[in-house]
Amino acid sequence: MFHSKSIKWVFFGVLIVYLASFIYYEKWDTGIIGGGDSWGYNAYLPAVFIHRDLDNLKTTYATRGKYHPGFESGSSNPLGTDVALHIGDGKQVIKYTMGVAILQAPFFLLGHLTAKIFHYPADGYSLPYIVFDHLSAFFYAFLGLWFLMSIWRKLFSEKITLLLLISVTLATNLYYFTAYNSGMAHAYLFGLYGLLMYGTDRFYENPGWKMALLIGFSAGMITLIRPVEIFCLFIPLLYALKGLGNRIKYVWEHKNLFLLSAIAYGLVGTFQMIYWKSITGEWIFYSYGNEGFNFSDPHILSGLTSFHNGWLVYTPIMVLALLGMFSLLKHRDWFWPIVFFLPIHIYIAYSWWCWYYINGFGSRPMVETYALLSIPLGYALSFLNTKRIGSYVALFLIGFFSLLNLFQTYQLSKGIMWSETASRAYYISTFGKTKLNYQDLVHYESNEPQPGLDNHFKVRELYYNTFEDSLDENYQRSVVHEGNFAYQLTKEKTYSPGLSATLGELNATPGQYLRISAWCFKETKEPSWWRMSLMVGYFEKEGQITKFRQTWIGNKLQNRFMSLWGGQAGVWDEVVFFVKIPPTASPEDTFKAFIQNSNGYPVYIDNFKVELWDRK
Repeated sequence: MFHSKSIKWVFFGVLIVYLASFIYYEKWDTGIIGGGDSWGYNAYLPAVFIHRDLDNLKTTYATRGKYHPGFESGSSNPLGTDVALHIGDGKQVIKYTMGVAILQAPFFLLGHLTAKIFHYPADGYSLPYIVFDHLSAFFYAFLGLWFLMSIWRKLFSEKITLLLLISVTLATNLYYFTAYNSGMAHAYLFGLYGLLMYGTDRFYENPGWKMALLIGFSAGMITLIRPVEIFCLFIPLLYALKGLGNRIKYVWEHKNLFLLSAIAYGLVGTFQMIYWKSITGEWIFYSYGNEGFNFSDPHILSGLTSFHNGWLVYTPIMVLALLGMFSLLKHRDWFWPIVFFLPIHIYIAYSWWCWYYINGFGSRPMVETYALLSIPLGYALSFLNTKRIGSYVALFLIGFFSLLNLFQTYQLSKGIMWSETASRAYYISTFGKTKLNYQDLVHYESNEPQPGLDNHFKVRELYYNTFEDSLDENYQRSVVHEGNFAYQLTKEKTYSPGLSATLGELNATPGQYLRISAWCFKETKEPSWWRMSLMVGYFEKEGQITKFRQTWIGNKLQNRFMSLWGGQAGVWDEVVFFVKIPPTASPEDTFKAFIQNSNGYPVYIDNFKVELWDRK
């Protein structure tokens, strides 16, 4: 039923789906020019080839900023960005290693040539550069996938190979990190792992210098991109292991090839060492500043199962891969590489200070493991296909998880769902939705379920400030919702007047709701949604915060589609959210409500109100 032509057609069909998605999502206007990891990976290229400022990045950063101004404002680095580390004397060390930049370099140069031909600014950040840089992720991901398929076809039937191809590309967040957020490192790493596995398999089948070089280069690039991936060396060292003595003998018999591979591996890393030495004077330099690992307190369970970007929550098809690992006891070529590599990779990944890894969909450090995990996934699918009912189950799961993955990526693109700050309740409330309502939006941001407004409530006003009775310089007349004055929040004045009172003074009891509202206006749209101003309400007991809730203001202003990052500038709108008094609250507990300007862009508020809502 399935032939090699079928697999090739599906392979190119998937590639078309990825490219069509990339065009649909139009993500070339963010990421690399927007700042963050993508810019840090790429910054070497314009700094070396165009602006010649690799030691200070001043022109490179200023040029990027023209395309996405204000995105990284607030950094402690005098350059204005957190993707580089200032080491004094104006010198900047790029936070990220140069592996991705090396892989992007041929595509960057194609972008440079295209910019010259079609009269785009030849500055490293105009449209041709960004498109070609993103397309490089497609090239390496699908290159690795192509060679990975040769391993699948050795181990599995063509039907299982076809199912694996669909599963890995459409049912996992490899799709997100290639078609949507391709400036990150993970599509490149996946492709390199595919090449490493192919080279390893071929080397042990027929030892030769070509595969030795491929192993050394691919493992070296993996380690260069993410140094903690050094454990990828378990793959060529432990593949098809049948005893330590036999492996030592094999290495000795082919010592020249292993030495060649080791030299290739080491040479790749010398580029980074030369860069560090030239900037810092040190051959090895830790460029992440105060960020690091906490190996004594890893968040493994949360990293795997949390709705806060947990791996198996957003890539559930990988549960089958984990179950399929039992089959490796019978099919042992890949047993030791996977059994050694995977636990160490998981432990290191979820020991990182930010174990939920922002700027992604699901758990992004697991994307590169899909090359290895495709082997046990294939065995799991093979097991299911031994019986007709099992084959139907496999087809259903692959189809469902693929549609879920594609749909949730769409949700994320529209600001309906954002996995890095999601909760179980919010995941359930937005499941299958193509549009949010106001209550959904507030629930997501505050992690506070909002009461249905169709319920009957008794309402009592607790605090009301119209900003009409003060000579404070922040009371101004230029932008007003009602009356003569509104209150202006700026970079210098970040907090508004607000309510601070005990629950006893408010005559409020547990189970009741406090409704916080204000009419708000922003002059300009924020460069990113997480820099929007905040409406805040929280409870204190003996000076300790017992419950803290907040919601963004900017995306509540005339947000027709209720997107997480929607909202218009230059319009007034009312922002409202409810906070439920916790069951453990006592009359002595204090409640505080105010508005905070998080970005320095002027925000105006009027008619700031707090009410007590109690069900009749």
